[in-house]
Amino acid sequence: MPMLKHVRSGDPLVIPASTFNTFVDAARDFQQRQRDRSRDAERDFRQSGLVLVRNESGADRGRFDVLGINGPLITRQQNPDEFARRIAFRGALPADPAHSGGRFAVLTEPVRAGATGRAWFGSPAIARVLFRDEGHPAADIKDWDANVLESNPGGSSLIVAAEPPQEREVADIGLCIVLLNAGSPVFPVQVTEVEGNAWPRAYRASRLRGNSFLPAGASQPLLNLAELRYPPPTEGFSASCDPLAVGDVVPAAWWNRAEQRFECREFRLFGSTPCT
Repeated sequence: MPMLKHVRSGDPLVIPASTFNTFVDAARDFQQRQRDRSRDAERDFRQSGLVLVRNESGADRGRFDVLGINGPLITRQQNPDEFARRIAFRGALPADPAHSGGRFAVLTEPVRAGATGRAWFGSPAIARVLFRDEGHPAADIKDWDANVLESNPGGSSLIVAAEPPQEREVADIGLCIVLLNAGSPVFPVQVTEVEGNAWPRAYRASRLRGNSFLPAGASQPLLNLAELRYPPPTEGFSASCDPLAVGDVVPAAWWNRAEQRFECREFRLFGSTPCT
């Protein structure tokens, strides 16, 4: 063990090799622990559901504000190492349809315009929700509005817990715990009407199992996306993509943008194979 003792002002400084080596070892140990802490913090940051977002919305943003995701802040072509090391996005004023369906993040802290801050993405988060209906189970972006999410029965984010109306500062805006990007709920609907013979056909359908917002049997327009995705051949529809008929039961999601309707996003009857 090297002799370590203090020296007084004016004493000649004589450092034995063993003492100097101890200083070097201590410095190396300190640097290693600093690197380990940095890696642990970065790993915890990634696992917490937090990401970095640069505020490109054109204005300062507050905590719980919403920014649409406009792609990575640093691309793999610009810097492969930095791209792989951490997840960071460019954040814009949210707009439909570019950022609906879960392509947004909620800030955990105030972020000035042009600066970068932390945000929740694809994880439980606290967000302000504008309630169009207190029975809505989900939320999504509000077009060109970074201050709130908007309740939506088919939104991409599930409302886990909502602030009671009597406790809110604004009657229809509540601070909520939401599960971001949980996916729009899919449920069975039964085709009740088929209108016209031309492609694509117009349908109406009703829910087989209702909820507080839309009871079973309530009829709404149904957009069959399969008829748009798989156009018919010259001689008519292909066998695997025949148009729907009254009585067919298909998986659908609720869409509440320009109009309220069901969407059949994957053409298949329950119990059959998808259209290919």
